[in-house]
Amino acid sequence: VSDSSRTNPARSSRNSVAASSPAAERRQSNGKCCKCLRSNLLLLLTLTAVAAGLGTGYLLKDVPMTPVTVRFIALPGEILMSMFKGIVVPLIVVSIVAGIANMNASSMGKLNGLAFAYYALITLVAVTIGLTLVMLIHPGHPDLKANSVNSKAKIPENVQFHSVIYDLIINLFPDNLFSAAFQSRKTLVTYTPHDKPINTTNGTDTNHTMDLSREMLNVMNHTKNVLDKAKNSSSFDSDFHSLNLTLRNLVEKEEGSIHRLEEKVKEIEGKKKKKEGDVKYSLVSRDGSNILGLLVYSFVFGLLISYSKEKGQFLRDLFTSLDYLIGRFVNLIIWYSPIGIFSLLLTQMLQNGDFVAMGKSLGMYVVTVLSGLFIHLLLVLFPLYIIFVRKNPIKLVGGVSQMMAVAFGTSSSVAALPLHFKCLQENMGVSKEICQMVLPVACTVNMNGTALYEAVASIFIAQLNGISLSFVDCVIVSLMSTIAALGAAVIPSAGLFTMVMILSALNVPIEDISLIMSIDWLLDRIRTTLNCLGDSVGASMLDAYARKKGLIDNWTENVTYIDEESTDDVR
Repeated sequence: VSDSSRTNPARSSRNSVAASSPAAERRQSNGKCCKCLRSNLLLLLTLTAVAAGLGTGYLLKDVPMTPVTVRFIALPGEILMSMFKGIVVPLIVVSIVAGIANMNASSMGKLNGLAFAYYALITLVAVTIGLTLVMLIHPGHPDLKANSVNSKAKIPENVQFHSVIYDLIINLFPDNLFSAAFQSRKTLVTYTPHDKPINTTNGTDTNHTMDLSREMLNVMNHTKNVLDKAKNSSSFDSDFHSLNLTLRNLVEKEEGSIHRLEEKVKEIEGKKKKKEGDVKYSLVSRDGSNILGLLVYSFVFGLLISYSKEKGQFLRDLFTSLDYLIGRFVNLIIWYSPIGIFSLLLTQMLQNGDFVAMGKSLGMYVVTVLSGLFIHLLLVLFPLYIIFVRKNPIKLVGGVSQMMAVAFGTSSSVAALPLHFKCLQENMGVSKEICQMVLPVACTVNMNGTALYEAVASIFIAQLNGISLSFVDCVIVSLMSTIAALGAAVIPSAGLFTMVMILSALNVPIEDISLIMSIDWLLDRIRTTLNCLGDSVGASMLDAYARKKGLIDNWTENVTYIDEESTDDVR
């Protein structure tokens, strides 16, 4: 064999390669698996945290826990939300200034016009889908109101439609940029009465109340005497019939006295109410960043830097460097996010885990909302992405799945914004300029899932109260839901606050919002995820349009394309 090997070295080489090829293939396969695992490790951790939080919460929902225990379980989630809230203002300001400053100023006007047209259109379509479903399915019925699970959460205060519009406009122009980072302005309504309150401390009202009080005291004393007699009676069986009749008469007297006393108290309290007087409107500060005002000032400042060309080069480089550093800091927060998401979902499940009671009273309502959200996704967002971007929307979902998991876990589109930048740029190849220009505005303005939810919830509460709505009322709900969604705050459960305005316009009791608060925490996470996915579709559509028209340069530096086939048409 050695002689043949020496005489035929080619055959020996082939045998050596054949012998080592399986091992080489295994090493190559293991290397690919490790590389894939490393590149998707954060996504796997985030999805695992979502599943573990929901599953653990469901298993422990019947385990009694003290408020202190629940508080410490929620601590990692509170830390995550605090870090996101702390970084969101510099992230939005720096990303918008850097993105617009590095763009061609002449192309930004058209792109922004298309962006806002997209926001308004899909929001109006979402509201129409919600109204159609809630009218067809009719999930609300007055009989369900008595069996509904009432939440102990505080009901948002009543707001007026014109106050919402005024606050939306005035907050576009903050009077102090530094205070706008942590405060916004809100209309406060105060009433000045024309007449003094009616004095009811003396007179016939007091006499009637005293008479009823004496009657109640006499009935209570009579009841006590009868019970003492029953206790001391030696022949209880013989006296049972007369005693039973006496107690029945006493109960009827007590019920009648209590009813008359309640009616008198209501009458007196009604007289004590102040008469309607002059209305005074004033602006007060409230906690929460004024994101809209910061967006306007950042946009104008970036536009000025873009027009200044050479003279603004220093500021252009400065904000570009700040954008890079903030991105590195955001990466540190993102790696902590699985722990915080697990904590947030586990806490919510422990506090609101009675799905059996919710399903009995709100099952059809939940089905209506979820059906509307999925119809909007499958029949509106996905077709738009296919037509204008000419890519497979399933690949988009896969590319931004990590962002969607964070949006679901935190219930805030702003909290998911840092990861939104990362997913669209690195996974889907959307240009950095478009992301910086579109996403901060979209997470504030584009609330199509919230608009659909508000329309369904408003009509649902009206149906619970047996109120039939006309076509004009439905049009009012559509317009108000669209406008309210455009001006909704980027905070968890913001839809509940704007829904008060819609219910007031329909003359529906706003107290009935408590009927849906028990399930709002879950629906809020789902519609927030849909809002963020709608932002991704809008940014991808604008990026495709800008590349086709040559409005921006195709940034390829610092962008890693994970999917090499993402430029192919949908097969």
